[in-house]
Amino acid sequence: MFSAELLPPVETFYRGEFPKLSRPSKGWVKALCCFHDEKTPSLSLNFASGGFYCHGCGSKGGDVLDFLQLRDGISFKQAALRLGAWSDEELSAKERRELGRAKRETERIARAAEALKNRERELRMAARDLLHSLENQKRLTSERLRKCAPDSPESAAAWADLESLETRIVEQDAAYRLLCFDSAEKKARFILDEGARSQMIAEAIYGQ
Repeated sequence: MFSAELLPPVETFYRGEFPKLSRPSKGWVKALCCFHDEKTPSLSLNFASGGFYCHGCGSKGGDVLDFLQLRDGISFKQAALRLGAWSDEELSAKERRELGRAKRETERIARAAEALKNRERELRMAARDLLHSLENQKRLTSERLRKCAPDSPESAAAWADLESLETRIVEQDAAYRLLCFDSAEKKARFILDEGARSQMIAEAIYGQ
């Protein structure tokens, strides 16, 4: 038997399904559409009703049940079971196993999405703080340079430090901008693949 009261909160559900959402506007958020390939978010999600509409491919529905049915090609009952909103003591053993697997997978995806979001925030804040620190070091080094006699060893050292700081600032600024403004796919790669970060930063700076 279906029970709407057992459905999860709409916002919790959608945040578990989409790792990257826009800021809410009048109850709606935007995400990259899961019904067709795209680079610019065109899927609108309503945190109140669960309704959704893609301005790109036209996929739409009125609630999270419609969303699961359309995305996964499952029945109303299967969607309700997956969301924990179907109570039926006569479920077959196979249905119970499938429901358990689906619930565990949903929970795993939600945990992974939350962990990725938290790691993104940590790296972004760390990049911002390091960028500010480097800019402060550059300011202090410039002041030191002004006090040095021209062509002195101290002046040469200050110039070398300044050049090194300029390079690090450009690289750190690129990393910070990537974590702030780039696509969800690139952010995930930057976070999860440490070996790719240097190349991604170089691509952001030089377009290589």
